[in-house]
Amino acid sequence: IEKIIEDLNEFEQQEDVKAIVLRINSPGGAVAPSQEIYEKVKNITRVKPIISSINTLAASGGFYAALGSSKIIANPGSIIGSIGVIVEYPIAVELLEKIGLKFETIKSGEAKDIGSPTRQATLDDRNLLKSVVKNLHNQFIDAVVFSRSLDREFVFSIADGRVFTGEQSQNLGLIDTLGTFDDAIDMASQ
Repeated sequence: IEKIIEDLNEFEQQEDVKAIVLRINSPGGAVAPSQEIYEKVKNITRVKPIISSINTLAASGGFYAALGSSKIIANPGSIIGSIGVIVEYPIAVELLEKIGLKFETIKSGEAKDIGSPTRQATLDDRNLLKSVVKNLHNQFIDAVVFSRSLDREFVFSIADGRVFTGEQSQNLGLIDTLGTFDDAIDMASQ
């Protein structure tokens, strides 16, 4: 992420760079880095246009990052969306019991070891993590609503983690137009 932010900062400062094409091919990743790129892209578009060109995939955090762009262009067969958040962790209690390995945990608070593979998850653990996931999901939905000027209820109805083709995404208002990387360059040159 640091390299992407650094490159964007450099392009923003270069007076001979009149527009930026951001090529995206990403299955996503953690929320905070995606938000950092989204915010950087959104801020730069106040100074110069950024066209996000989606290659094969802009899912989850990859799509989140594109949302800050002036325009989003994708191939009809690009895979886009996956508006959602996931938290997962292994629970290895039975495996550890089979091999005779035990852990002693000393913690400063009841929730400090949530997600530890050395114990079963409790109802409180699940509820706390669900509240975090719900909050992060709402942040993602808000970014889609704001950036794409879409109705929140509509975005919520499609923000269940599913993906769409570029063609479907254009019909849903998730992207601006269909086209290739060359088309994105042409758009930026205008």
